[in-house]
Amino acid sequence: VSIGGVHLDGVCEGMPTGTPVEGWIALPGMARAYAFSGEILRTDASTGNTVLRFDDVEPETAGFLDRVATQRLH
Repeated sequence: VSIGGVHLDGVCEGMPTGTPVEGWIALPGMARAYAFSGEILRTDASTGNTVLRFDDVEPETAGFLDRVATQRLH
């Protein structure tokens, strides 16, 4: 997870590159989820991963992503 996008463990089957998406970000054990919108940048069936780019991130979501990234650095 970064402020620019997210790397998902799983392929969004049937959704080509450029498909707009909306979703929620939450971490295990958290009672709160944060909204985002974006688009699929790439999928890789060999690794089973999908990369999404955020288009619209609310300030509260950006703050959450910043805290998550900071925690991973420590």
